Amino acid sequence: MSSICSALDVPLSSMLREVSDRVAVAEGVTVPDTVPQEFSQRYGRDLERDLDTELNGELSDGLLSGAR
Repeated sequence: MSSICSALDVPLSSMLREVSDRVAVAEGVTVPDTVPQEFSQRYGRDLERDLDTELNGELSDGLLSGAR
């Protein structure tokens, strides 16, 4: 399988992911692509607040001063 992927210049991980997704559909397995709200409320953090804090810190440190 690795040789075929190399010949096609396709990463093995991408091919395996595609096959895995197709097998899951055929088997009727569904995996949610989002985190259930109850889980985020119980174990999560305030992502918006954390991102604002992190970005403001980077801006004040001048890490993003050259980016436009």
